[in-house]
Amino acid sequence: MIKLDVDIFTFFCFDLDDTLITSVDYFGSEKWETDIKNNLICKGVCSHLATKQAMKLWQEAQKKTKIKWRSDKIYNVFFEIQNCTDKWCILTARDEKMKQITANQIMKSLNFEKKHQYHTMLNRLIFCSGNQKAKFLKDFFRKNKMNNIKKIIVFDDREENIDNIKSSFNTIEVFGCDLNRI
Repeated sequence: MIKLDVDIFTFFCFDLDDTLITSVDYFGSEKWETDIKNNLICKGVCSHLATKQAMKLWQEAQKKTKIKWRSDKIYNVFFEIQNCTDKWCILTARDEKMKQITANQIMKSLNFEKKHQYHTMLNRLIFCSGNQKAKFLKDFFRKNKMNNIKKIIVFDDREENIDNIKSSFNTIEVFGCDLNRI
């Protein structure tokens, strides 16, 4: 088990898909969605429309997609941070309409040592609907009166999400990390 020393000025921000969790199979994975989009583009569908169609298929597929923790190491880091601080959230590009499907996936597929961990995870899950995550993180800070944050540690598999948060918080130090590389 990893032991962390966390100060009161540090906030942890996690991505959901392909950072904390992943699909058990190819069907319903982010790779599956990307392949659909790329196939549509190859068939002459414009990029914007192909992205929209692939996302719609991916969202529908989530009703049948089983998920798992990305790795035991990621599971351990995630819960160790929860044990050390309440200054964390999960930002997902999933649409708000996916809330119940996501809750069902998490409840059915992921193992929790304690039932309250499941509820805590759902309460800290912020649906960004594909928009810039920094805007939603700023809203979260404002709503929760987190004015004393000096450092944000972002765990995300997509560099553009980390860069978005870095460029949006001028007075706060932001560090990005892909948990899949740990």
